Amino acid sequence: MSGDHILSVDHLTMRFGGIVAVNDLSFAAERRKVTALIGPNGAGKTTVFNCITGFYKPTGGTMRLKRHDASETALERLNDFRISKQAKVARTFQNIRLFGAMTAVENVMIGHHARMRAGVFGSIVRPSWVRREERATQERARELLAYVGLLISNVPWIVPPVMTIQQASSAPESQRFLLAGTMFLLPVILAYTAWVFHVLRGRITLEEIRRHTDRY
Repeated sequence: MSGDHILSVDHLTMRFGGIVAVNDLSFAAERRKVTALIGPNGAGKTTVFNCITGFYKPTGGTMRLKRHDASETALERLNDFRISKQAKVARTFQNIRLFGAMTAVENVMIGHHARMRAGVFGSIVRPSWVRREERATQERARELLAYVGLLISNVPWIVPPVMTIQQASSAPESQRFLLAGTMFLLPVILAYTAWVFHVLRGRITLEEIRRHTDRY
C-alpha cells in the first residue's frame, strides 16, 4: 500500500465461534481523506469499526496508525480505552443514550473527561486550577455545540444555553450531538456511520470536520 496513509489494515479477521464476521480484509485510509466501507447489512462494516476502535480484539491481522513522524501504533495491541486516549481514534454510533439528569453541555463534556486532570481529590476539594479547567471545558463544549448547530442562543451561563436534553436526544439532532462529543477527543481518526454523514450533509462540510481534528 503506497501513499500517505494514516491507517493501514492488513488481513483483518474477526471470528465469533464458527461465524466469520470479517475475513482477511485489507485497506488503507489516507491522511485528511474520507475512506468509505460500503456493503449490505450484515457485511461486517460495524465489526470492522469495532475492531479499529477497540471494542473487539481481532482474531487475526494488524491495524497500524501512522503519524507524521513515521512512528506507528499497533491498534490491535492496545486496550480499548487506550485506543481513544492514547491513539486518539474515535467513533460515533447509530443509537446513543444521553444522560437525562445532565445538561447538554455536561453531556458533551464527557468526551473530554479522560483528559481532565482533577481526579477524585481535585473534584472534591476543587482548587482554583480545577475550576479553571472546568470552565475551559465548558466553553469548548459550547463551541462544539455551536459547530454542530445545536447552540440555540448565546446567553449567560445562569440560563441553559442549549436545547433541552429531550430535544437533543431526538434524531437527527442526536447524531450531531454525538459528533460534538467525539470531536472533544481531538481524534486523528474519526469513524462515523453513513447515518451521521446523512444528517450532517449540507450543514457541516468535511473541511470543517478536518479543522476540528488533531494534526497528525
